[in-house]
Amino acid sequence: MDDIVKEKLLTILGPEHFLTDEGACRLASQDISCTSDFTVKAVMRPLDKQALASIVKICVHAGYALFPRGGGMSYTSGYLPSEEKSFSIDMSCMAKVVEINVKDMFVTVEAGCTWADLYEALKGTGLRTPYWGTLSGLKATVGGSVSQNSIFFGSGLYGTAADSVIGLEVVMADGEIITTGSAAQRNSGPFLRHYGPDLTGLFTSDSGSLGIKATITLKLISKVPHVAFTSFSFPDHASMFTAASEVSRRGLACEAFGFDPYLQAQRMKRESLAQDLKVLGNVMKSSGSVFGAIKDAAKIATAGRRYMDDVPFSFHFTTENHNQVAAQEAIAEINSICKGAGGTKIENSIPKIIRSNPFMPLNNMVGPQGE
Repeated sequence: MDDIVKEKLLTILGPEHFLTDEGACRLASQDISCTSDFTVKAVMRPLDKQALASIVKICVHAGYALFPRGGGMSYTSGYLPSEEKSFSIDMSCMAKVVEINVKDMFVTVEAGCTWADLYEALKGTGLRTPYWGTLSGLKATVGGSVSQNSIFFGSGLYGTAADSVIGLEVVMADGEIITTGSAAQRNSGPFLRHYGPDLTGLFTSDSGSLGIKATITLKLISKVPHVAFTSFSFPDHASMFTAASEVSRRGLACEAFGFDPYLQAQRMKRESLAQDLKVLGNVMKSSGSVFGAIKDAAKIATAGRRYMDDVPFSFHFTTENHNQVAAQEAIAEINSICKGAGGTKIENSIPKIIRSNPFMPLNNMVGPQGE
């Protein structure tokens, strides 16, 4: 590493945020599924967008490739170094919720903010983002999800992570910070994405290759009070996908996900009894009434985990609506579609548990026997 470059970066970041030890560099050079052929020379952790802009300008001018990293939950090689002379930019220290604007219905976060932290910050406001995170949202960041265009919570109705973005602040290769969307107008705020050409879309799904996201502004919507669930067993993947596709075409489910037999078997035996009890408590808290809470808890406890033993492929649906009857009508329509595709209705414990415990511990990379 060039000593002059190192000295400049240390001056901006300080030694605690400029890591060159082998462990830190190797960790930043691998994701959940693979390890790069290259190892970054250092890991940089900027504290704000001004520091981010300064280090980007220095590194690019010196010929270093930069690879921004969020929570490290990716399995697509999106943040892995692809050349020898490279640095990793760890965004975990830029994790603030900058502004929650309940009047104009937007929230601005730094790119390293996790979905779990955003979820907690919005509690009590009666609001949420349309797309509101991944299953790995305990560590997965808003910036990483927008860069990889992730899907899960809310995707059935509201699309991918990028679809909820109004605007961005992005650091370019020369250190300039550009603003996209309506906030780029003088005396304006971030209320509209398409102000002029869609520069916001240009910087989504790019894994940070076109610019490094500093802040992200997302839409807010009113939190929907009525949620309903259904689950089905399917004999094969073809019938499962037939049903799921029709549910998607009709816009019935806000979340829809399935398991193949192997993954299903692993997930059903992974957790402990203590975790089961904690999960059950959260399901009860999320029920709309005392009677509903007791009923939900009793059904899940009675079903246990054995009910999935003979299920080859399973698919799980969640609907939501401001009207309770409408939420249940959507479930009835989903049930009809799934039965028509050859599905058999099963206990809906899984979508209930996931909705009431959206950001569970990150144990899915390791099997129950440590494999």
